[in-house]
Amino acid sequence: HRRALEAYREALAIFKQLYRDEQHQHDQECHAGPVAAALNSIGECYVSLREHQHALEYFQLALEIRMSVYSDEHADIADSLERVATTYHRLREFQLAADYYTQAVDCLQKLSSNSSSFSSSASLSQSTGLQNKQQPRISRLLSQIEACAKRKDY
Repeated sequence: HRRALEAYREALAIFKQLYRDEQHQHDQECHAGPVAAALNSIGECYVSLREHQHALEYFQLALEIRMSVYSDEHADIADSLERVATTYHRLREFQLAADYYTQAVDCLQKLSSNSSSFSSSASLSQSTGLQNKQQPRISRLLSQIEACAKRKDY
C-alpha cells in the first residue's frame, strides 16, 4: 500500500499542476476529476492502512474540489460525501457521519428527481434507470444514518 500511496501522490502532483494552470471553468472541470480521483485513491490507501484521519483529509480535499466546480446535484459530489461520512463513521464521529450521509442522500435524491423531469421517452427511460440504480444506495445510506443515531455518542 505504501508504494501505491507514493504513485498516487506523484499523479496528484501532476494533476494539481494541470488544475492550477487552467483558467477557464470548463478546463477546471476537466482537471478537477483527475485531481479528486487521485485524492480519493490516496484516501483509500490510508483506509487500507487503517489511518482514517489521514484518509479523511484527502476525502475532504476531493469533496472541496468537486464542490468548487460541480453543482450540488452531481454524482461525484454524492460519492465524496459518502466517503467522508464513512470515514467519520470509522472514526466513531457519529454525528458528523450522519450529517454527511444525510447530505449524500439529499444529493442522490436531487439527482434522481432532476433526471425525472425530462420529457422524451428515451430520457424517461434513462431517468427511471438512474432512479432504480440510486435507490439501493439511498436505502443503504439511510441505514447508516440510523446506525449512527443508535450510537450513544450521537
